[in-house]
Amino acid sequence: MQTSDKRQATSDKRRNAPPFHAIASHVDGGCSQPLPALVAGHWSLVAGRSGFTLIEILMAIGILAVGLLMAAALFPTAVKVNQYAYNNSMGSLICENGLAVLRSKLNHDLINVPGDRKFIPLTDVPMKYGPTKNCVGDDGFYPCGHTSSTQGFTGVIRQVASGANDYEMVVVSYNLLDSTSARKTQIAPQSATGTLATHTDDASKFVVSVADAAWFQRESTFVLQFSDTSTALCRVLVVEVEGSNRRVVLDRAFPAGMNGSATAWVFAEVEENPAGSGNFNKPLGLPSPVMSAVTVRLAL
Repeated sequence: MQTSDKRQATSDKRRNAPPFHAIASHVDGGCSQPLPALVAGHWSLVAGRSGFTLIEILMAIGILAVGLLMAAALFPTAVKVNQYAYNNSMGSLICENGLAVLRSKLNHDLINVPGDRKFIPLTDVPMKYGPTKNCVGDDGFYPCGHTSSTQGFTGVIRQVASGANDYEMVVVSYNLLDSTSARKTQIAPQSATGTLATHTDDASKFVVSVADAAWFQRESTFVLQFSDTSTALCRVLVVEVEGSNRRVVLDRAFPAGMNGSATAWVFAEVEENPAGSGNFNKPLGLPSPVMSAVTVRLAL
């Protein structure tokens, strides 16, 4: 009888308990918190709480994508600025080194630079008591004598006044771009004659033949010598078609009084042509290898 009463009490207790009542506890940091309860077949920590809708997720992804695209757009600019800073600092160092080397090699009493006030390459300087001399040579590599280096210097020189110990030199530092190729390449000064004219308010144009235009690449640096023999360092903005010729747009505007015939000395990367001849006269059409340039007037 007593056992039957106990069974009846237990049955009544179960009947009056909440459905699916299975609450446990766990200790987290010393605090007792209830575990999720199974209510109406769904697990939930907070009754009535819903998740994100598909539209909300898509909007969040779109905002994130726009932010990432804006950040990615900064990388090309940062790389270009970094390259410019490197060329400016390292190029200037190589130019100063080249100037010191040339000062030690050139002597007014030994060289025989023409007195017509026109530039000649430093790799082909006439001597008073012997054949022409390459005043750059292996010392033109940077560091000096490291012939496997892709960096170095070259340039041009002219006598400002005939017979006088008064010279102007343009020293150019470079970094060869085709250094991994099996073909032999080097940088070579190349002269081109053309016509200087006004292009826009802030830019002049230098019109040259199609053949000479092959030496001019965008952002390349060259020396421009005007009809009055004065000189200026210029940079190419773009090369465009002008009739049967090519228009080299410069990064600066010159006064109208300086327009007319002019000569440019361009520094471009060339390859040996034909192979094994020792003649480096074929332009590769690569971007300009020039890092920096300096012009100086001095006595030797």
